[in-house]
Amino acid sequence: LHYKSCLQAQMDIIYVEPNSRGLRGGRCLGEHIKHEHQRRGVKFMTMGYKVVHEKYMRDLLIQMGMSPFEVTYGLWFDDQS
Repeated sequence: LHYKSCLQAQMDIIYVEPNSRGLRGGRCLGEHIKHEHQRRGVKFMTMGYKVVHEKYMRDLLIQMGMSPFEVTYGLWFDDQS
């Protein structure tokens, strides 16, 4: 309820097709997502990435004006990993 007055978007992991990686595909997708959320009146959005892609995604998100604010850890309780 403390976010009731602030429309937020919580993005899941974004995916860029392999043939578009390194060619500004991620940047174009991220900027489109950002502008669409602004158009819809979103005041705060989050976006994440898999840890194995940090060396690419961290800089991309920072270039988009985003900043890290939380760290999330996961634990599987079955054979999935």
